[in-house]
Amino acid sequence: MQLLYNPVLSWSKVSLLLFYRRLTPNQTFQRWVWASLYCTIGQAIATFFSDLLQCHPIAFFWDKSVGGKCFNTIAFYFASAGTSIFGDAWILCLPMPVFWGLQIALKRRLVLMSMFALGIVYAFSPPTPPLRRVLTDKTAS
Repeated sequence: MQLLYNPVLSWSKVSLLLFYRRLTPNQTFQRWVWASLYCTIGQAIATFFSDLLQCHPIAFFWDKSVGGKCFNTIAFYFASAGTSIFGDAWILCLPMPVFWGLQIALKRRLVLMSMFALGIVYAFSPPTPPLRRVLTDKTAS
């Protein structure tokens, strides 16, 4: 379950970024969206493999009797959560200049930007489930 959490989270971000590609043909915005896509996918891959290979041998993660060593999982989860929150905030702010440039009434523009900004509630919600598990698990290394 923990192994798939970050990749699934990243796919939701990727789907939102793919939606952003359709907002405007502006080349600068398109470049920012593509750069954000590459960073999001790169983070997903890096987090997946870091999570998979955090213990040597891998079986030590589940069975401590095997003998082995894990890197600092608490630091890893904090770093992972921090980069994820930063990515969320970036993805939320990315379309705001496009919305501001729309030729509609100011009130409508502000309502549209507010609706997209509601995602900030998600980005700054309580710690992610893997982080919560580590913080409450007394046996975490």
